[in-house]
Parts: sequence; C-alpha cells; structure tokens
Amino acid sequence: MSAPLVSVIVRSTARPTLDAALAAIAAQTHPAIEAIVVAASGGSHPVPPPRAGAHPLRFVPSPRPLSRPAAANAGLDAARGAWITFLDDDDAIDPTHVAGLVAATTRTPCRAIASLARVRMADGSTQPWGQPFALSELYVRNFLHLSTVLFARELVAAGCRFDEAFDIMQDWDFFLQIAQHGPFHSTGLRTFEWHADVGSSGAGGVANEDP
Repeated sequence: MSAPLVSVIVRSTARPTLDAALAAIAAQTHPAIEAIVVAASGGSHPVPPPRAGAHPLRFVPSPRPLSRPAAANAGLDAARGAWITFLDDDDAIDPTHVAGLVAATTRTPCRAIASLARVRMADGSTQPWGQPFALSELYVRNFLHLSTVLFARELVAAGCRFDEAFDIMQDWDFFLQIAQHGPFHSTGLRTFEWHADVGSSGAGGVANEDP
C-alpha cells in the first residue's frame, strides 16, 4: 500500500528558527510529506526553497500579516494531504514523528491521532507534557499541542476550522470541534519538542508568555 500524503503546515513569521523547522521536516522518515509554509508575517516574508529535503514545499504568500488562526486556516485551505498536522517555526520534531502518528492510523478507525510532547527549557533541560485523550478533561482545559495532533483532511471538509475571532485558545477550540466527530487516539509517543520558553510567539511559557 502506498503511504498516505501528510501535509505539515508551518505558520511562519520568517524567524531565524524557520530553517531548523524545515530541516526537521526534511528529516522525516515518512516518505509522503508536503511542507506548507504560510507567510503569517505578510508580504515581507521571503520565498522559501521549493523543497524540504526530499519533500516538496509549497509557499502560501499573504499581502498582509495574518493572525495565528487566520494563518492556520490558510494552511488548511492549501493542504492536499489525506492527513494534516502543524509545526510552529520555533519548535522541533524527531525524524519518526510523522511516521509514528501515521502508523497509529492503521490500528484505529479514529480520524484524529494525538501524541505527547517534551518541553525543552531555555537551560536545555526537558520535561514531559500532555496526557492521554479524555473528552471530559478536554472540556475543562487543553492538554494537546497542535503539533502533536494528526487529523484527517475530511474533518476540514466537515467544517472544522480555526475561529479567527479568537486571539487566544484557537487550538483548544479547534480540538473541541474535532472531538464532536469522534475521539482522539493516543499514541503515547513523545516525538515533538516544544520550545515553550525560548520562542517569541507569546503563546509559550516563562519568558515567552504573554499574560
């Protein structure tokens, strides 16, 4: 059987860390990946290379800066893969990250797969983050990171999108939309590395947290 195409969406503000994020996509062992770079910073974003290693890369330009949910929706509109996931341009994934998530789709009828995360702090230390899926707890708090979730393209066709009226918590709202179509399957893998306090998005922790 041929491997399903996976779209990896990167919302980019042209930070220096973008090259490392694209290198992480290039290193993925899953053979069928398309990288999608959305110019969240607007028209000043430089055009990225046409490939991330062996994987094709498509650029989604924008004449104006995009909010996080608007950039996410632009990525969803551009995605061609049967499965979709995200990678922020200041985070990292292990080479087996996408392959591990895709492998779980063959063992369950679920249309959303979730792994766990490890948080790398500015001092180089790491700590675990996340938990197995529980719908009742998802209604109380968000314990999923967008880059740990692989979801079927058909969920987008069913209307699951990022609410652009939200300045924060768009990911949580998106997960709750997905959950209306069925449960997430948890893999237990920790192949995503969240640089929670060293980025500049304001959505992380410690020095990167915007109250």
